[in-house]
Amino acid sequence: MSDQPLQFIELDQRLANDPNGMVLKSLIDRLSTGKRAVQRELDQGVSSPEHARLTTLVAAYSAGIDALPKLWACLNEGGR
Repeated sequence: MSDQPLQFIELDQRLANDPNGMVLKSLIDRLSTGKRAVQRELDQGVSSPEHARLTTLVAAYSAGIDALPKLWACLNEGGR
């Protein structure tokens, strides 16, 4: 899988054509790596405005990590 940014429609198509979950795993790995990097930055200490921004970014990564398996399941298992 390429490291290029994904368009949402492309993401939807990739997950729909991923019955074995390999694309899903790759995407979750990428999001988890990003989340860990941001968390490390937070752990080093940052200014209050930067802390707020990075905390929001961690929450966004977490939301993606939680949402992707649900989307994959809907597309590949009929929402079961």
